[in-house]
Amino acid sequence: MNIRVLDHPLERKDLKPFSWPGVYIFLPLKRAVVERELATASNPLDFLLALDQVLYIGKAKQLNQRLQTYRRPGGTSAGEWYKATKLAEMAQCVLIVPTPTHFEACLLELFLIRLIVPEFNDSSTSAGKIHFVQQNKNTRQISVSSRKRPEMKTLGFVRLRSEMRLAVDALQEALQFYEPETSEVQLKPLYSRFGRTIGPNRLVLDVSAKNADTVAAIVKGRRTGLPDALWRAMKKAAASEQFHQAAHLRDMFLAIRQMQAQLVRSRKILRRFRNNRFVIAGNSQLPPRQYTIHRFAICDFAYSECIEQNEVSKSFFTLMKSAVDSFYEDLSEQSELEKLRVNFEFLRLMLWWLVKQPEACSSR
Repeated sequence: MNIRVLDHPLERKDLKPFSWPGVYIFLPLKRAVVERELATASNPLDFLLALDQVLYIGKAKQLNQRLQTYRRPGGTSAGEWYKATKLAEMAQCVLIVPTPTHFEACLLELFLIRLIVPEFNDSSTSAGKIHFVQQNKNTRQISVSSRKRPEMKTLGFVRLRSEMRLAVDALQEALQFYEPETSEVQLKPLYSRFGRTIGPNRLVLDVSAKNADTVAAIVKGRRTGLPDALWRAMKKAAASEQFHQAAHLRDMFLAIRQMQAQLVRSRKILRRFRNNRFVIAGNSQLPPRQYTIHRFAICDFAYSECIEQNEVSKSFFTLMKSAVDSFYEDLSEQSELEKLRVNFEFLRLMLWWLVKQPEACSSR
């Protein structure tokens, strides 16, 4: 996994060997200059930080397929076309850093973007996609916020505010027609507001004493109670050929069940990664890698030296270790809000990793 440098514009024949995950970096320097500087630099990160301009940093599950898209300006959106065009004009070489797994490619990209701040990287890796679902301990009111509040009980987190807004919409309406004693719901879709309100106030759910137990069962992930009543009402409406009402009840049921699944899964992640060690298994060429996690953020990287390190793996380990150390050295001077935003990024990456699990890993 040596760091390689290719001329830009890229040639198809040069991309054939790169069928593994990794990070690629576009630079406005000649290939010979970059290779000479890398040969004399003690650390690849020191060379990158010393540059006046780094154009773009990206990651890929398969480097050869992703880099094919940069051989000429193109893309499916105006932003992609603009970026590819600018890189074709300004970039003279591409630095390629293969990584053992796709997860580590995502992680290394996240560190490098935060440290180097390339010119053409947009906000795709910025924070803001993790939103905490919290409940006031006194008023029982449930709300969604981008930061954790100490006076609130955390029920979990969601990635998209729109999904939570839809679930809160469904709950606001269904609780008005739900009778806990009979476990029945009588809903008239003709007067429904579900799915039509997009105001921010729909991210707050007022829980009355009558519905406290019902809402508590929902956030714990139980299907009995209101979700079960919505399902029975949907089947009943479909049997009587009231298909519009059945579809309406189905959408409400699915919105609530999707919120339940996210909350249950996110609580497991919060418990698992509060203070932990994340281990990726090794093989005959690479040792196991261990990422130490503190308050949902990866703060240390280590690997076993039981396997003799060769030039193939040394470059990746050196770059990853120095990136983690430099990142947290810079972060120590940042505000608490900035630290929290960075932790959101790691939490989002871990969420994706646990759900997909494309490669063998464990935590303890």
